[in-house]
Amino acid sequence: GNVGWVGFATAEGIKEMGKGQHLFTGILVEDYGDNMGDFEEAIVQAYKNGARGITFFTIGSLKDKHLEIIKEYNEKYNK
Repeated sequence: GNVGWVGFATAEGIKEMGKGQHLFTGILVEDYGDNMGDFEEAIVQAYKNGARGITFFTIGSLKDKHLEIIKEYNEKYNK
């Protein structure tokens, strides 16, 4: 799928931010279903385009595989 919009929207949001403000990209987990590749790419796109963090909606929709991916990227981007 096309998840480039996550990076685009994050970058556009960053342009609107004031000094000292931080953007957290929202990812609707249900949009990705079992497509873990796109879910993972959405996380990468958010961070590559300046997100300070990511908010996942709706938490109850997170499966074990989603959580594994989140843990991996948390360790990569939030050291």
